[in-house]
Amino acid sequence: MAPIEDLRVYERRVPLKFMAAQENELRELEIERADASRSLADGTLTRWAHALELSLFFASFHDAVSILRITTFAELIAQFERVDALVVTLSRLDPRRVLEENDAVLRPYAALRPHASEPVAVETAAVVRSVQSMLLHCPMEELDRLYQEHALAEIGHRCRIAYDGLRAFVARHTHPNENVVTAAGHVYADGRASVEEVAAMLDLDVPDVVALLEEHGFRRPVDGLRLTGEARRERLRRIREDRLERGGQPALSEPHVVRDVIASQRIEGIDARPWLPR
Repeated sequence: MAPIEDLRVYERRVPLKFMAAQENELRELEIERADASRSLADGTLTRWAHALELSLFFASFHDAVSILRITTFAELIAQFERVDALVVTLSRLDPRRVLEENDAVLRPYAALRPHASEPVAVETAAVVRSVQSMLLHCPMEELDRLYQEHALAEIGHRCRIAYDGLRAFVARHTHPNENVVTAAGHVYADGRASVEEVAAMLDLDVPDVVALLEEHGFRRPVDGLRLTGEARRERLRRIREDRLERGGQPALSEPHVVRDVIASQRIEGIDARPWLPR
C-alpha cells in the first residue's frame, strides 16, 4: 500500500489545475526560435512531451478510478495497486518516470492534505474539456516538423504517442455509445474477446471495428497477441490445407485483398475504407 504522502498528486483538483497552468505556459513557447538550434528544439519538445504525458497520465487515472468504481481517497489508498496497474494499461506510460520528470510542476501540490472521505475524481466532462483545450493549443504538426528536422526522434515520438493517447481519451468520452464502446474495447484489450466478436457486439464490419478500437486507444499488449501452442498448430494446419487446395497457386480472394490494402494504408496514415467494396 502506498503512503498517503505519495498520493497527494492524485487529489482531484490537481489534474485540472496542472493542465490549465501548463497550457498557458506552453502557449508562450516560440516554435520559430526553436528552429535555430538543436538544443532549443530539444527543450521545446521535452517540455511538450512532459506536459502531454502527465495530462495523459491524469486522464488515464480518471478512467481507472471510474472503471474500478473508486469514489473516495480512502478507497484509492486501499486499492492503489489495482489503480496503478490499470493506469499503466490505459496510458502505456511508466507512472514513476512521468511523475519524476514533472516533479518541479507538481511540487506546489505537495502540501495538500486530502481527507480520507474526500471524492477522488471530478466530473468526466471537466476532464474532457481540459484535455480538449490542451490538444487545441498543442502545435503537433510543428512538433513533428521539429523532431524530424533536428533528428530528435525519441522525444518527438513521445510527444506523438501522448498526443494520440489524449485524442483517444476524448474520442472514448464523446462517442454516442461511449459505455458500449468502452466495455467492448476493454474486453478486446484484455484478450477476452477476438476482434470478430467485438465486431459482432458493435454490429460493425471487422475493418471498421479495428479502426474504431484504434481511434479510442484500445490495443492489445504483445503478450495478448501471442498464440498458444494449440492455436498455433491449428492455424498452421488450416494454412497447409488451404495451400494444398490451391495447389500452391496464389489466391486473390476479396477478403485478403481488403485486409492487405487496409493494413498498408494504415501504415501510411490513410483511411482507404470508403473506397473499398463491401
